[in-house]
Amino acid sequence: MLLKNVIKNFLNKKNYFFVGDYEAYNRKFTYNIIYLLLFFILQKKKSLNIIQVGANDGVISDPLNKFYKENKKNITIFFFEPHPDAYLKLKKNLKLYKNFFFFNKAVGNKGKKYFYFINKKSNKTSSVQDFSGLSGFEKQNFSKQGLSFDYKKYISKRLMELDDIKSIIQKEIGSKIYSFSNRIDLITIDAEGYDDQVIYNCNIDFFKPSLINFEDKNISWSRIKKLHIYLNNKNYRLFKWSRTDTIAIKNN
Repeated sequence: MLLKNVIKNFLNKKNYFFVGDYEAYNRKFTYNIIYLLLFFILQKKKSLNIIQVGANDGVISDPLNKFYKENKKNITIFFFEPHPDAYLKLKKNLKLYKNFFFFNKAVGNKGKKYFYFINKKSNKTSSVQDFSGLSGFEKQNFSKQGLSFDYKKYISKRLMELDDIKSIIQKEIGSKIYSFSNRIDLITIDAEGYDDQVIYNCNIDFFKPSLINFEDKNISWSRIKKLHIYLNNKNYRLFKWSRTDTIAIKNN
């Protein structure tokens, strides 16, 4: 441990940093990896098409909020957020951008599934107030967030209809989807442990996204392994770029 700290201090003085350490103090640093990838793609293509699943309110913990605002005239985005309250905030926060499309829909295996969320009663309880945006289909992942309160009292559920991304967009805006086929530059997902199921329903063969970013911290190793095999077979290379996220890059 002493030798490790000596090496770290030496490298820090040379302006080198371990990503894991830097992330712990300033997580926005690692967000710049996606930011830079999109920046370079934008310089080449002059426009970007993005799909974001689990957008929340478009501001809190959003790794691309700054990029969206800086390049709003050159990007088109499809935002998916199933939580009704977060969805309304999302539309309000980003209402000035004409190329931003919003869907209060859930992406996943077609059918119905219970969606769990911290209800409004939690607003009166300071111990859970900071987690008001936490929601998802994997109930067991709530316990991983450091929450210690009465689940029966503060976690509610709602039966939701799920569908794949292509079908949802077709139903909402019709044939416009075809102008984006084969031109999706990034699909980014934050679905609180349901990310792998979202990817399976992203219509990868149709959209052929250049980049797929997803959160894997709440997914079991067996499911992650299966997902990696799936993406490798779709001709993607995977890179674990932070403690919580992995990015898949399409091979040309």
